[in-house]
Amino acid sequence: MSSKKERESGLVNLGNTCYANTGIQILNYIGPLRIYISEKYEDDINEKPEQEFVRAFSSLIRSL
Repeated sequence: MSSKKERESGLVNLGNTCYANTGIQILNYIGPLRIYISEKYEDDINEKPEQEFVRAFSSLIRSL
């Protein structure tokens, strides 16, 4: 398991974004979800416009 120092990350709070930031960080710390969304999800989706959220979320998770 990664040490705490290696896993520390965060998002900048822009005033009233703390609730969204908390939810995103909780999802990021779910190991299997983080691995799937950052590495493997592209095999399971197509180019439908309604899947844009998944692509944006994956990009965000990879940037953390």
